[in-house]
Amino acid sequence: MGFVIKMTLIAGDLMVSNPRVKELGYAEEALGHNAIAGGFQGQRQWTDHFPNGDFMEAILCSSFDWIGIRQPFMVATENDSLNGVSMLFGHLLTGSAQVFSDVRTNPSWPTTWFVPNLTGQGAFTDVYNVMANWGANHGAFSYGHIGADLISLAAMLRIPFNMHNVPEETIFRPSVWSSFGMDKEGADYRACSNFGPLYR
Repeated sequence: MGFVIKMTLIAGDLMVSNPRVKELGYAEEALGHNAIAGGFQGQRQWTDHFPNGDFMEAILCSSFDWIGIRQPFMVATENDSLNGVSMLFGHLLTGSAQVFSDVRTNPSWPTTWFVPNLTGQGAFTDVYNVMANWGANHGAFSYGHIGADLISLAAMLRIPFNMHNVPEETIFRPSVWSSFGMDKEGADYRACSNFGPLYR
């Protein structure tokens, strides 16, 4: 347990600094990196020899720890930068803590802790199709129904969005998106490709 607590303290210090590090003679390192999100390289390079980063991720991503209530850190283990960015978006939209997790299937699926809203259309006809179309075993989750906000934010940043079960009438996209075809998801990819990323 002591090992994973040290990992947690080090990751937090790397992101936002710690004056104690300066006292130990590391003035530059004590400044921290002013990080808005972080990751941890897990998998075989680390976990063949050391504990994984699950405790570190769970504690840092929460809104409290042994010190008390605080702003959550955005930390995606296994160095999953895409979910790290998704967590950052969710946090900036809601101000709340985010969850990074693995999602698994098994012949008792779905389990009670993750059941997607089914629409009866496309990838959301049943739970198996959701997982078959997901294409990943990682997920970034936020409290509440913020899907429409995430899709709108992604459109403004020119990030195409696919496979969602958010009602179309709740989604805002820039009006120029209508020039890229009637299929909303395909138009999203074409518009983002045409305009390019807002930030590089």
